[in-house]
Amino acid sequence: MRMDKGKQITKKVLERVTASFRSFCMSSFCGHPSCYVSGVSEDIAAPEGCCSLSPEGCCLFNPGGCNILLAVSGGVDSSVLADVIYKLYPDGISSFMSDNGCCVADAGQCGSGVAGAVQCGSGVADSGQCGAGVSGAVQCGSGGKDGRIGVAHVNFHLRGEDSNHDQEFVRNLSLRYGFEFYTADFDTLAYASAHKLSVEVAARELRYNWFCDIAAKHGFDLLLTAHNANDNAETLLLNLVRGTGRRGLGGIRPYGQLKHTGRGAESQKSGKEPLTLNVLRPLLQVERSEIEAYAKENHLDFCIDRTNSQNEYSRNKIRNQVIPLLKEINPSVVQTLGREISRFRELNSQVDKMVRTKVESLLVDSGSAGGCGIVEALRRKYLVFRASAEKLVTSGSAEAHLPGGTEAHLPESAGFCLAELFRYFDIPLSEDGLESIVSCLETETHTTKTLDTKSLTTKIVRLENHTATIERGELRLYKFHKSDIPPVEIKAAGVYPFGPFSIKLEEKEASLLDKDSVKGLSVLDAGNVRFPLVCRLIRGGDRFSPFGLHGSKKVADFLNSRKVDLLFKSILPAITDRDGKIVCLPSLEIDDRFRVTSLSKKLLVVSASIAR
Repeated sequence: MRMDKGKQITKKVLERVTASFRSFCMSSFCGHPSCYVSGVSEDIAAPEGCCSLSPEGCCLFNPGGCNILLAVSGGVDSSVLADVIYKLYPDGISSFMSDNGCCVADAGQCGSGVAGAVQCGSGVADSGQCGAGVSGAVQCGSGGKDGRIGVAHVNFHLRGEDSNHDQEFVRNLSLRYGFEFYTADFDTLAYASAHKLSVEVAARELRYNWFCDIAAKHGFDLLLTAHNANDNAETLLLNLVRGTGRRGLGGIRPYGQLKHTGRGAESQKSGKEPLTLNVLRPLLQVERSEIEAYAKENHLDFCIDRTNSQNEYSRNKIRNQVIPLLKEINPSVVQTLGREISRFRELNSQVDKMVRTKVESLLVDSGSAGGCGIVEALRRKYLVFRASAEKLVTSGSAEAHLPGGTEAHLPESAGFCLAELFRYFDIPLSEDGLESIVSCLETETHTTKTLDTKSLTTKIVRLENHTATIERGELRLYKFHKSDIPPVEIKAAGVYPFGPFSIKLEEKEASLLDKDSVKGLSVLDAGNVRFPLVCRLIRGGDRFSPFGLHGSKKVADFLNSRKVDLLFKSILPAITDRDGKIVCLPSLEIDDRFRVTSLSKKLLVVSASIAR
């Protein structure tokens, strides 16, 4: 560790950062084998012999144990964070760079004038080997060796030349410390407009999505951000003003996990789970005044964002107007709010223990819903949980036990239970969403009327990224938001995409049919089918004649008899002939007009499966 004697602020900051590392390694978020066992609740004390008592064994105290990515804007906070990490790991990256021949070790080897992007990776000998083509990024990396430190900077292009200046400043800072450098350029205003987001939210989403992307691509285990104690106090005040649940009283989490929103992610296009990245905020116990004192004490340069002094954004109003007024009442208000945040977090931890058993008692076994194969496949893909509507709206109090045998009572209002249920599955729920679901729940439990297609809109609640339904005495939540699926013309046998489904039509000889191979599929007499056909969504008023039934039946009634989920009724496909009459509901039922008989010579096997 490089530090001159007499630098008291520097020593204080380094101690707090070291303490945050130790706390992180004791938590469930750190899965490194040299640290605390992964998967244990973050509030449980570490066992004897873990890294809290033996820092040299911890991945964050051992440069060879963890690849760290620093989020650096160029402001005083992140510039100090970069310097702190350099002091803790003076040789953490330089030896790896020389071993791997990374071009960032020599600024002359990495040009910045290539249109679109410059990528410099392991083994680059000169600028002529740097490839181009990755839009809006300059990336210099040393490969996948453990113990690497990288700097990630985002140019949002919101402040004209100042944004470009900050980008170059951070590039040079990375070179000076010998850290790998990654940067991206985004048209933030266009992104905000396209996704109907505020500029603040758009910038945050772009930044954190990109951090997840580059961490996955370049092998970084942990993201460090420069949030400080003042940021934490401001967040608490903002949460209170805007309205918050108990989680919001806990301010900014010292560590946690980022999850890619999925917009534009390759993982989402391929149907994989969203990217995630562990994040640690080592300056969260350090006040802004101490950070500025550290920068002065160590003669650090940094960029000044002039928009921070403007009060256009809510956070700036809190920072520039509200906090100064509160300091007139309590000069140590940032410290005071920080202590209260810590207490709220401890309280949340205890409440979590109390509500866990209660929430789990609300859940219904997903295997008891009934239904056929295609419906079960849809549930596996989209269903998050099923909960008892009656239990959710039961009034009274629930008895719980704290550690040590202490008894406590929890409120059991529908709103409280519902909020805790969503929190249990780590799904955000707005106040409007909460009220809408509670209203539907109360209506459902106070009536015995059977749901029909006319009442669907009153029993489906669209949330931001999920959809909730109330049906058959249950609240069900799905990772699904309705989207219109256009009809698809089917000119011949083959495979056709239709929304989340893959529709397959295959012709077979009746004499060669293996009945076991077509179990759960729709088998038609090909001689009675006339192409072209149309695959479309089921419509209100649709009727057909299910196999073996003489006469017609509403499709909605048939789906109810098969216990098809309310939400799936709006996306299941129907295949019709040129006259618009239903031929079959793929993998559900055929129309009796097309049944296979002893006279059938050729068959048409129709199936619907969940597309990957």
